[in-house]
Amino acid sequence: MAKDQTGRSGPGARGGGAATAATPAPGPQPGPRSGHPADPPKNKPVHEIRMGRICGAIWLQQGGEGQTWHNVTLSRLYRDGDGNWQRSDSFGRTDLPLVAKVADLCHTWVYQQGQAQDDNG
Repeated sequence: MAKDQTGRSGPGARGGGAATAATPAPGPQPGPRSGHPADPPKNKPVHEIRMGRICGAIWLQQGGEGQTWHNVTLSRLYRDGDGNWQRSDSFGRTDLPLVAKVADLCHTWVYQQGQAQDDNG
């Protein structure tokens, strides 16, 4: 039987509950598509939303003339053959409902940031 990151097993272990950036992903966090510890440090997302093993990372982008905007990357956490945590941007049929929910929550967060920016400036 499958076990989730909390050690629970059973049919409900695959989807898991909602978690946000306050809950770190299990195990060491590899860089995008890479688990090599020698990789140079990368920029970190400004916010991360997790539900089970589906993760939405929200990145702050800056352009010329002080323009800023957000981009979102979606990934799925999994363990490789050696038991190390990895990320993939490929999703199976059973992942898609959580992908849709995480994408919606990312949209809500980005939208709220735009509203707060409008209120402050």
